[in-house]
Amino acid sequence: MNIKILEQSVKSLFLKAQFKGNCLASGTGFLAKSPIGHVLITNRHIVTGRNNDTDELLSLTGGFPTELVISHNKKNVL
Repeated sequence: MNIKILEQSVKSLFLKAQFKGNCLASGTGFLAKSPIGHVLITNRHIVTGRNNDTDELLSLTGGFPTELVISHNKKNVL
């Protein structure tokens, strides 16, 4: 089987989970091509701001992500 892996899919993207412009947490994600188009793959707690086991908010301020800022890779830039 001939499998082609796109270069973009093996480079992680820096993610910032923000509440009304204030950074709550950061993490990484990857792009993948799916039947519906490109999708972002990351950990659930980055997007929800909640503990995966208890579903409690992770932020001590009670904030939850209202925005997800994605820093994309750019060709020939480190």
